[in-house]
Formats: sequence, C-alpha cells, structure tokens
Amino acid sequence: MFERVIDDFAQFFQVSQWTVKICMMQLGFTEFEGSYCGS
Repeated sequence: MFERVIDDFAQFFQVSQWTVKICMMQLGFTEFEGSYCGS
C-alpha cells in the first residue's frame, strides 16, 4: 500500500520515489521507513 502512495506522489510532484519517501519520513510518517523505493 505504501509503495503505491510513494509512486503516486512521485508522479504527481515529478520527483523521485526516494525524495517522496524521505519527505514523508521528515513529516513524521514513520510507516514509510521500511517501504520499497524501486525504480
């Protein structure tokens, strides 16, 4: 589920999946910590 959220945000904001994951963790969403960040 979190992988889908990461993919959707990355496409919407035209940034990398890694960037989305880091930003979400900085905002306090610790659920994203172990999520896949593939290409």
